[in-house]
Amino acid sequence: MKLSVFYAHVREAAAQASCSPKDLLPTLVGAGITGLELDLNELDDLAGVKAMLNEAGMEASNICCMFHWENGPDPARNQALIDAAAALNCRKIMPIPGFFPEGADRTEVLEQMGACLKELTEAALAQGLIVSLEDYDNASSPIATAEGMKWFADQVPGVGITFDTGNFNFAAQDELWAFDLLKDRIQHVHCKDRSDHALNGEPPMRTVDGRKIYPCPFGAGFIRTDEILDRLQAIGYDDYLTIEHYGAADQLNTILASARYLRKKAGIIL
Repeated sequence: MKLSVFYAHVREAAAQASCSPKDLLPTLVGAGITGLELDLNELDDLAGVKAMLNEAGMEASNICCMFHWENGPDPARNQALIDAAAALNCRKIMPIPGFFPEGADRTEVLEQMGACLKELTEAALAQGLIVSLEDYDNASSPIATAEGMKWFADQVPGVGITFDTGNFNFAAQDELWAFDLLKDRIQHVHCKDRSDHALNGEPPMRTVDGRKIYPCPFGAGFIRTDEILDRLQAIGYDDYLTIEHYGAADQLNTILASARYLRKKAGIIL
């Protein structure tokens, strides 16, 4: 397995350290992190991002993109996502379908989103890309639960799963139960832990059942991270583990702590 981290975290860490994201990449590579997880909205300067990755000896591990398919298809954004993946030699893309509008007929919205995902997936597969959906931590998301993710994967041939280790807890679901439900379709992994208290004064996120949860380094919270990594190894997963912890007050040290844990647990040698 190999390590990646969200570029958004690197940018925030750079702002906290009063330097540029590029300045931090050698430190990340030294910690065993070879990939950056990107958002399409961060890629206005594709050539600049590609040059930054190449200079650091890194690659794009995945490109995510927020869609609003509740409003209908968006072929221009589909193509922009596919083109960005091609420009960065990135094998994976992760669309986020959008949200249920208040008062909408959820069955109709789901069917429309499924059709939009099918359109994107067919175009992406034709370019050799891997398409996956993650468990998204928003109660209005159609993929907030394991069942919601499975529905899309069942409806659209070729769609896989990005298993976000911490987001099932947001939806009050057991992460190991979700793993067993989805394990045959896992194509990518987001390594997110959760704490029941703030480590550095971070504000809480409220779960669907009203609990307060906080960001923390992977392996430092209550998510069963050891068991999940064991199960990933058991199914033969050997791709990126992406460090994620939106909202952490000390981004760089949280990234490095997560990397240390993952290197040790996954047997990643520097």
